[in-house]
Amino acid sequence: AMMLVLGVSFFHFIGDSHISGGLAWLLVVVCTLLASIIGFLVAAACGYMAGLVGSSSSPISGVGIVSIVIISLVLLLVGESSGLMADEANRKFLLALTLFCGASVICVASISNDNLQDLKTGYLVKATPWKQQVALIVGCVVGALVISPVLELLYEAYGFT
Repeated sequence: AMMLVLGVSFFHFIGDSHISGGLAWLLVVVCTLLASIIGFLVAAACGYMAGLVGSSSSPISGVGIVSIVIISLVLLLVGESSGLMADEANRKFLLALTLFCGASVICVASISNDNLQDLKTGYLVKATPWKQQVALIVGCVVGALVISPVLELLYEAYGFT
């Protein structure tokens, strides 16, 4: 279900560009797979460290840089093989797509940090895991529903540079 949400998000992001249909779908599939696979690995590494030591010792910044480099290289290969790198506007679009894909990976890592830290704390105070998981899911959904309109309001008021 989350891969479907990622795919729809990437489709809407790529749909605003002037890229042909086949290449746009290739970019959607590539970005969805990259965000899913790298996000899974990053969430495992960062969540494990947050569960052991605490979220302050999470390697999220270093792992985030590595994930951006991997995403950049893959999208560079796709851009070079499809001829997207010949145009300046398309290069800027691929840069923005790289940042968007990387941001989704970092979001996965930060949520895993938070969830594992919460589950560890709940374990220490003998809380039941299923109630914690329900609360964590509700917290993630409510946060996503509240933050998106706020960011849209800020964008409409001030724009993004």
